[in-house]
Amino acid sequence: MSRRPRPAAAGRALLAVAGAAAWAVSAAPVAAQEPELAASQTRIEDRAAALATVRALLRALGARDLERIEALHLPQALTVVVQGGGAYPTVRALPEVLDAVGDVSVPMVERIWDPEVRVSGDLAAVWAPYDFYVGGSFSHCGEDAFHLVRAAGDWRIAAVSYTIARPPLCELHPDGPPPGAGPAPAEGNGSP
Repeated sequence: MSRRPRPAAAGRALLAVAGAAAWAVSAAPVAAQEPELAASQTRIEDRAAALATVRALLRALGARDLERIEALHLPQALTVVVQGGGAYPTVRALPEVLDAVGDVSVPMVERIWDPEVRVSGDLAAVWAPYDFYVGGSFSHCGEDAFHLVRAAGDWRIAAVSYTIARPPLCELHPDGPPPGAGPAPAEGNGSP
């Protein structure tokens, strides 16, 4: 004669099966999220690395380190200067930019803040307001747009575009002038 399972034992068995099924269903989204989390972490790291390349360029510019500036760019990199007012943009190849920086004999400070960084695979863009001081005096401000590509595992600058303006047409750094610089200009008509 066979024994029928007792209701309490049958209930425990059913609960055990239901619990295992619930765990499997709840664990599935976590497992599915792992690749998404890894991809998200990679995007965060890529954005940080692209921005680090831009910041390294600004430090090299301030130090007038022509070798470092060149190393941070692709050999075919371009710089586009947009002065506004209907003027045609100035386009310079990397050797022209290096010559211009090499001709400056006084300290230069370019600062960006609140950068927006976008990355898609091996392409990145960094957009930020900036201000620029030469020889301790305010020169101009505007918007920087850096376009980077990942080449041989490193982010390199393919193009830099920037506007040149004066307040109120552009912002000054929220921290005020850099250490050792003169006062920022009063708001004028915005002409450089």
